Amino acid sequence: MEGLYLNKELNRIEKLAREKAKQDKCLLCGKKMSSYCNSHSIPRYILKNISEQGFVNDLSLILEMPNTKKKLGTKEAGTFNNICSDCDQKWFKDYEEPDKLLDENLSDKLLAEIALKNVSQMIYKRHYEKELYKLYSEDFPDDMLKLVVSWKNWDIRDYKQRLEIYKRIIENDEKGSFNIIYKKVLPYQTKIAAQSAIAINDYNNRQINDVFSEKELTDIQIMHICVFPLKSETLLLLFYHKADKKYRDIMHDFNSHSDEYKIDMFNYFVFANIENFYFSPAIGSIFIENDKLKYLCMEQYQLPILNKEYSIYNMEDYTPIEYNEIPNVLNIK
Repeated sequence: MEGLYLNKELNRIEKLAREKAKQDKCLLCGKKMSSYCNSHSIPRYILKNISEQGFVNDLSLILEMPNTKKKLGTKEAGTFNNICSDCDQKWFKDYEEPDKLLDENLSDKLLAEIALKNVSQMIYKRHYEKELYKLYSEDFPDDMLKLVVSWKNWDIRDYKQRLEIYKRIIENDEKGSFNIIYKKVLPYQTKIAAQSAIAINDYNNRQINDVFSEKELTDIQIMHICVFPLKSETLLLLFYHKADKKYRDIMHDFNSHSDEYKIDMFNYFVFANIENFYFSPAIGSIFIENDKLKYLCMEQYQLPILNKEYSIYNMEDYTPIEYNEIPNVLNIK
């Protein structure tokens, strides 16, 4: 009974945080919203490609979260609520078309649409996280809560600045705005889909971002990563806006390596850096049974490992997982 009560209480708090995270105006056009569009952070047609009987799994299966659904329908998976229906249909036309994702030369407009969806989802996520922390405020010291809320507000401010840049690229069909670090079309449909903005902390022992900086004007630079399983192929894509210059060295280093290294490192980037990925229930056992893959997914949260041999809270007792220690889920057909 105690566990059931806890689950209900967690669900109540998270539902309240989602409601509080909704803004009264559309993020993209500024019009007042009477109802909220369920915008998909990964196109629904892509999620359908990996679903089983209309359902997919997400990170909660790996983290063994007690208050979450074991499976999600593709209608609800990865949705967020800060864009009106008109804008959801207007701003993302190109990348909602599978054929355009397979163009040999992806347009800057299409890349900007992906980037715009990513930062829109991130803005909603930061609002949600901020409200969640406030609802759990009695569990945190006042100074810590104040810092966390400040982090979220700084992120929201910075993402909104990027949002305007990406909108301008789409509206004006600007050219030469992005650099593609990695683009590969696999000749089969993967069992996983992913899409997100990521801000990596370091690469090959070189610091890229100080993601835990307590300074308001810290320059956090981002990339965009996608795994798009289509009908019989899968697009892997990693790119950045040219203003995010810290990723130039990564682009040069990444492309100096073998194809095997690139796809293994890409696989690592997905699980080390993002929450917004979904996978077919057919491969759920890989995530449950492979401890190192599970631990890697937990690293970004610094969650305590369920296996008491390790504790990510005490980093002296925990060795971070390397890219070559986990199975490459992208190789599973």
